[in-house]
Amino acid sequence: MTKKELIQYIEKLMNQRAFSYEDRMKLLIIDKAPFTLWACDKEFKIKLWACQCENMYGYSKDEAIGNNYLTMFVAPDEQVASKNDCLNIIENGTPFYNCVAQDEGRKGTRNVITNCFRVRDVETDEFLQAEIGLDISNLDSEKEKYDNVIMTSKQLSQAKHELSERIELSIKTFIDRANAFEDKLINNESKALTMHRRQEYIKSESSLKAVIERERRNFDNNINNIRCAVKTMSSSQESNNFEIILTELDNRVDMDFKRLYLDADELYDNIISMDVIPIQNDEKEILKDDQMSNTNIRRFRIALSFPGEYRDSIVNHVAERLAKKYSREEILYDFYHQAEFARCDLDIYLQKLYRNESDLIVVFLCKDYDVKSWCGVEWRAIRDLTNNKTERDRVMFIQVGDGEVEGIFTTVDGHITATDDNIESVTNLIIKRYDINRVVHS
Repeated sequence: MTKKELIQYIEKLMNQRAFSYEDRMKLLIIDKAPFTLWACDKEFKIKLWACQCENMYGYSKDEAIGNNYLTMFVAPDEQVASKNDCLNIIENGTPFYNCVAQDEGRKGTRNVITNCFRVRDVETDEFLQAEIGLDISNLDSEKEKYDNVIMTSKQLSQAKHELSERIELSIKTFIDRANAFEDKLINNESKALTMHRRQEYIKSESSLKAVIERERRNFDNNINNIRCAVKTMSSSQESNNFEIILTELDNRVDMDFKRLYLDADELYDNIISMDVIPIQNDEKEILKDDQMSNTNIRRFRIALSFPGEYRDSIVNHVAERLAKKYSREEILYDFYHQAEFARCDLDIYLQKLYRNESDLIVVFLCKDYDVKSWCGVEWRAIRDLTNNKTERDRVMFIQVGDGEVEGIFTTVDGHITATDDNIESVTNLIIKRYDINRVVHS
């Protein structure tokens, strides 16, 4: 090649559009685009094989160039129509836009949106059919994802509503219980006045009021923190996190009540047992009435004592329904107070809760109930109640298995039979018994 011919060749290259910035960018974008790009002549032989053709159809560029596209990936029953369309495009220039086709390559059948039109071969100057295709085989899965997003959004809205109700219920329950303590303070202050122990009483009363006020502030802070967490979580569209938030709410409320009841009960017992000045005969009845009134407001509405093998099938379902009716902190069920029960001398602690802090104790009976270690611990406190004529109506028996428990005779001691088929009915009967006891002792 002479120097003149070389200069002419370079000028020819410089005049080609692909050397401009715009066209170089177009080529770069096309190479990265997620669609197929191919072209064929009037004999249906592939002349261009680019972009995602190899990924979608399974043929490399070397395998595709020069081969008949009809036999490569067009379904047999569609080949005649595809052949006529190709000739119509090349000979008459009639394009086809946004048509849906089912192509069958090495990687199986794919649904494709195609745009077919005529172009001129830059080397032979003959017309070709060019096709740009977009794989839409995964539209169904994308629609499923969209439906899942909609469903998750609805679940999120429902969970937010339920959480809001739970928070308000917890606030109300806490305030009611705190007010109950304050009512006891007012009632006993008058009795302390009668017994000439005002100064000692006021000193202890101030400590108890300080406990209540402190726990009120702690509780308010916990509720505010939970509400902030809900607000933050709502914007992230993660509804499954609501279960974590609900669990955190239950745990925090349990801890708040534990501190309030343990601290306040200890101080209250000190108030009741004050003997700074000798009690006169006419004052003994006042103190006796005061101690009796103290039993009317206990920490738990309902306590559950049961053998572990019936937890999943019956007891857990009953506990959930009772917690929904009242609240978890008012049901003595081990799963609701795990942090509190991780302690030394739990056996003694549990006996106190069953004996002194539960309005109604529901005992799930089976033949091995009293020989099981934890049931035996609870049973000692419960038997003390059954042997006391004024307290025995605080115990309710539910039969969950065969056999009898020592000291209980199912032929003469009334009981309810529970199975996994009548859990709702059994729960309603427990609630009814609790309501009956409240009326009797009001």
